[in-house]
Amino acid sequence: MAKKAFIHYKGIIDHSKKEEIEIEVNRVKEQNLPIVTKYATYEEIAKESKFMPPNLPKNKTLRMLKIGNYPAMADGGVQVKNTAEIGKIWIANIYVNKEETIVRYGVVGS
Repeated sequence: MAKKAFIHYKGIIDHSKKEEIEIEVNRVKEQNLPIVTKYATYEEIAKESKFMPPNLPKNKTLRMLKIGNYPAMADGGVQVKNTAEIGKIWIANIYVNKEETIVRYGVVGS
């Protein structure tokens, strides 16, 4: 079985919001928003991001991802040029640990 992708958040996301989040994510992705990546330092990404994963190296160049006017985030995956190229997104589960949340998700088609 393949691993599901995930995104790590600072703060708590209520499990009961799973369907609402899935609907909103798919609504936003249909807006054909540009996806821009660039290489940046840890500090540059931290200035534009709401959350930095704790395991990121601070002494090397990283890749930053920005979708439309949403906050930037550190990134390491393969990217499309705009959100319309992404298939339907489904949320597998929401896992909360202390003050952080991990959302595991998948993408169907594209």
